[in-house]
Amino acid sequence: MERMAFLGQRLRSARRSIGKTQDEVSRDTGISRELLSYWESGARTPSTFYLGRLADYYGLNIAWFLDPNAPEIKVAFRSRQLTDHDREVIYWARRVLSDYWVMKSLQSEVNS
Repeated sequence: MERMAFLGQRLRSARRSIGKTQDEVSRDTGISRELLSYWESGARTPSTFYLGRLADYYGLNIAWFLDPNAPEIKVAFRSRQLTDHDREVIYWARRVLSDYWVMKSLQSEVNS
């Protein structure tokens, strides 16, 4: 699969996994809906700055958007039922687990 198409699919999947529309993501991040649409369709590629911003917003590591082998950490709760504190804890846990995966990958590369 072409890299831009893969990245676009990952961006769309991340957005849908948190139940957000492009308009909502645009409003929350300040990134135009048009750019989000271009990126999700694979027509354009976001800069690392914007990819990092979206990764933070979705609670994922940038590696997940670029590496087909990177694990996605899914949350099995309906977001409507969660408090702001619950969301903060889940966001933190996803970041810790994602960073742990990156560290393990780097360790494997160093040891090989």
